[in-house]
Amino acid sequence: MEIARSSELSVRPATDDDKGAIYRLLQIAPYHHIHVDWHVPVDWLGTPGFVVSEISESGGERAVIACLAAAADPPPAAWVRVAAIQSGQQPQSLLKLMLQQVVPYLRDSGIRELGWFPVRLWPEQWIMNLGFRQVNRIVTFFKEGTEIPSLPDNGIEIRNAEVTDMSELAALEEEAFHPLWRHSAQGLRLAFWQSQSFKLAEIGGRIVGFYYSVEGINRESAHLVRITVARGLQNQGIGSALMASALDSFRRRGVRQVTLNTQVDNVSSHRLYQRFGFRRMEDELPVWALEL
Repeated sequence: MEIARSSELSVRPATDDDKGAIYRLLQIAPYHHIHVDWHVPVDWLGTPGFVVSEISESGGERAVIACLAAAADPPPAAWVRVAAIQSGQQPQSLLKLMLQQVVPYLRDSGIRELGWFPVRLWPEQWIMNLGFRQVNRIVTFFKEGTEIPSLPDNGIEIRNAEVTDMSELAALEEEAFHPLWRHSAQGLRLAFWQSQSFKLAEIGGRIVGFYYSVEGINRESAHLVRITVARGLQNQGIGSALMASALDSFRRRGVRQVTLNTQVDNVSSHRLYQRFGFRRMEDELPVWALEL
């Protein structure tokens, strides 16, 4: 990857030597972003999609003033995983320079879409000028209590997941979701080790769905991170069986409040959540994407 230069400003691949500067930026920069997933920012160091912008200081020293990491896990879609810009800089210009360095690498790697899900909304001032368009919105559902409606006995077995299941679950995700929303086997392994509960649904020994959850804002709350049902098997009670298992697990742990997130256009999942007593919250967060 070539180094982009503009007078005293340059953009180059991030290295392990930049780790301290990147963490300082993420702690103090007014503009910062870390993608919501199971990775930590330094997981992407050493990949061509992680770059830093630096300037010359008096005495010839170089100072990192911005960083950007874009990575696919899995391809063919990638996310902006990390972004930070020091105060006193020009965010749109720096983002443009760093994207110009990263996008050719993504294209050459077969990536066709770069997503950005900014929980902090600062990029919205410039994101459309960088070529991104809004492709969805994320909404939160909330449930007070862990009550479960009566369900038919449909022969669905629920068991604890094992780390050896993750490759099969990644294949299930590939069939079920648009590329932006898929998890890789490695991403699912990270989720497995960091989740509070991770269970599978099986019919006749075949895995047909799964869910995993984490602790919420306190010990009396839980966040249901994911419910995935095999493509072609929706509306057969699998999602309901997984949700009932999750709520029963929360009840036994003393959980009183449950949250989950989903896309605004995932109407079938909305119906499932509302059937179990979840109510949709008003706040929504935009999801942006850049076609490559």
